[in-house]
Amino acid sequence: MLIICYVPIVLVGLVLVVFRKVAILVRGERFFGLTVFFLFGACISTFASGIRPSGSELLFWGAALLTSLLLKDYWFLIREDEAATAAVLENSFAMLLIPYEQHPRGYALHLRDAVVLIEIFPSVPKCSILRFRGAAGQGKIRLLRLLLIKKIQPVFPRLTIDLR
Repeated sequence: MLIICYVPIVLVGLVLVVFRKVAILVRGERFFGLTVFFLFGACISTFASGIRPSGSELLFWGAALLTSLLLKDYWFLIREDEAATAAVLENSFAMLLIPYEQHPRGYALHLRDAVVLIEIFPSVPKCSILRFRGAAGQGKIRLLRLLLIKKIQPVFPRLTIDLR
């Protein structure tokens, strides 16, 4: 039943990604959260109604959950080429005073107690895929992620208030 709500949200997101002209950040953990939210709602509505789910519903939710689990650790930068991605990342490192060095697959960030790798995978032209490795529990990495989220537009435009 909730497939009727889930699929249009995902489709509207895809349409916005295709037709917007600005750089867009698609975070895998947000897609995973959306999928788990709707899956949990589908389970509750199924058990509350007492109707057994069909095989196609189970297959759909299984495929959606598996896809979102596979994409959970990745960030997708769309309409952003490698040079622009590197510039945004290096500017963010400088703003947060994080020492870094170029790594064959991205960047190695040298924090006080750990080394964090940011891997950049070029996929198609004007699209990059990021993955943070070894970043669990690092305060500066959380700040870096928040800064990148602020710098690049999400799929669904966020409300901005200009107080000037």
